[in-house]
Amino acid sequence: MRQRFKSMISFFLIIVLVTSFTQPSFALNETASSETMESTPNEKPFLEDSNKDELNTNGDGDVRLNASEIVNDTVLPDGVYALENIGNVGLYMDMERNMVYEGYHIQQYKYLSSPADTFSRPALFKITRNENTGYYVIRSMLNNRLSFGFSGNEVITRYIDENDANVLPSQTFKITRDGDGYTIRPAASSYYVAANDTDASGISGAPNSYLAKRTLSSAGNRARWKLYRYTGAARYGGDLAISPSATYGLEINTTYTIMPYVWSTDFDENTAFLNISTSYTSDVEYSYDETTHMMTIRPINARLLQMVFRIRKDGTTITAHSISKQYMMIPYIETGATYYMRNMGTGRYVDIEGPSTADSAIIQQWQYNEKTQSRWMFENAPDGYFYIRSAYSNKYIGVDSASNTVIRQYATKSDYTLWRFYSTSSGNYRLVNKAFSTTQVLASPSSTSGNGINLTKSTYVNDTDLKDEWMFYRRVLYIDSYYDSSVVNNAMYLEKIHNAVDFANHVYYTFFQIGIVDSSASAYLNGQADQCLNGVNSPCTNEKCSPGLFDTCLNSHHKNVRAISNEMYNLPRELNHIVVLWTHRASGAYCNNELFHTEYIASAVVFNYRPVVHFLHAAFDGNAWDNPNIIEQFEANMALVLVHELTHTFGMDDIYDNDDHPFDPECTMSGLS
Repeated sequence: MRQRFKSMISFFLIIVLVTSFTQPSFALNETASSETMESTPNEKPFLEDSNKDELNTNGDGDVRLNASEIVNDTVLPDGVYALENIGNVGLYMDMERNMVYEGYHIQQYKYLSSPADTFSRPALFKITRNENTGYYVIRSMLNNRLSFGFSGNEVITRYIDENDANVLPSQTFKITRDGDGYTIRPAASSYYVAANDTDASGISGAPNSYLAKRTLSSAGNRARWKLYRYTGAARYGGDLAISPSATYGLEINTTYTIMPYVWSTDFDENTAFLNISTSYTSDVEYSYDETTHMMTIRPINARLLQMVFRIRKDGTTITAHSISKQYMMIPYIETGATYYMRNMGTGRYVDIEGPSTADSAIIQQWQYNEKTQSRWMFENAPDGYFYIRSAYSNKYIGVDSASNTVIRQYATKSDYTLWRFYSTSSGNYRLVNKAFSTTQVLASPSSTSGNGINLTKSTYVNDTDLKDEWMFYRRVLYIDSYYDSSVVNNAMYLEKIHNAVDFANHVYYTFFQIGIVDSSASAYLNGQADQCLNGVNSPCTNEKCSPGLFDTCLNSHHKNVRAISNEMYNLPRELNHIVVLWTHRASGAYCNNELFHTEYIASAVVFNYRPVVHFLHAAFDGNAWDNPNIIEQFEANMALVLVHELTHTFGMDDIYDNDDHPFDPECTMSGLS
């Protein structure tokens, strides 16, 4: 059923919430199984040339697995090769910056020994011969989908089909024994892949180090290559290229593009396939294109995500090898911003005892007060961990290594001051300390809301107590709910007020990291929403009731809302509190018994730049609490209208389809985008 809402008055209010509205986020990658989940760094998508030695390792630490032989066969046998330039001795064919994407140069690079002996994959190429044509397919051992070809006078990497049988003839090469080495030229060209007349090496020697398209007569031995075939044990591997960068993890509500790339020394294993375990699919939104092997993914919850990619036999769905990668899906955290960390069981916030700047000072809980000792900044660390630094002392929240339970602040970083965020079933977060297993979390020792209670590390319990669950906010606003005689003793309505505030908290935390907290609910019996100064349901004039309001409000809604809001606004109230008045009556009780209202209409207004929201709900069939349809739409109306009106208390406009200010659920969400 369609729900309609109208907001009769919507002024900007002058409350300033935050200087800028941004979302939160965290990320990491690690090994795949144990509860402690010790991390293993992802292989970098590329390394600067100065760091190439990082790839000049065996991975298994056994150099005896590496061996090579110089090949002099007239017909080159299939194999994995390092190619040394005969004209520039000691310089090998190599991938610019170890890039795994197309569009980068093939260069010459100086290695101290043959890359085939050290299994240095940037300088290794898998070469296979087509028996029918006599031409060869050349693949990079960084990414078996990458080959190369001429672009103008340069030699540039490009993607080719995973299956050798499907590689286009124009993407193959003629490799011919010539003198002391081999010449290499694209099948469709009369030019050769050659080095320049220079001994420049790597990116530091660019562009002279880049290979070029040259004639054999002009290049001479710089167009000839000595080939060393790798003869060690069979190897395979791969990784995920992620955009935007996920160095610290995958941020919630951020869309990523993921490309798996694989390499294998076996000749018929070039195809990558990526999927996500079904146990994680409720935590992400994703799609996968089996043709391009690209995945788009949008994390929803903060937790460890396992992705599995496979090396398949060419042209089949047969898996030759399976590789797991894990990343932490993390909330977005704005660098340099300060946050309040709220315990969801006690309603109190992380605070420093004293407050003190001393090393080892106790970390406690305290009521929200916007003081500096309650503000915290998050510093990214590898594998999705964070250091949580005090804006007051510049020290870090950590576990006392002597007691393994007491929480203190420390100037020195360590595993005891590293924290990771996991979503909970309640929609909050648990904070796991790196020095312990993932069941050991930051907590309040009890669910009491008292000030000055020392925080502790304890075993996480997934229950309704929530003393070990947290939310972090850029700003916190409290909803002071009042209700008149239409709601007194109506337990169902009061419960739905609480649910509406929870919904508003979810929306504003998701978009802006603003906490909307249910502060109190109190009866307000000094006035009624359907009552004007000269009597209930009697004519209401501009002079007697609501001077200054729009005529449409005088003729339909909110007869004495100005008087009530003024009175409520002047009640004793704290900063960061917004007053909301809730009412619920049969539709005929509003607006001089005008019965055009239905149970599907609700209205709310904000008054005179003041943080007061007035909610009037009309039910066509009396209160109609025995009608499930009315109850369901009523709760939705309450939540959506509250979110809508809060945008105005924050000084923001919504986006509307026309000048009549129509309101539906899409209106709220588009206005917050």
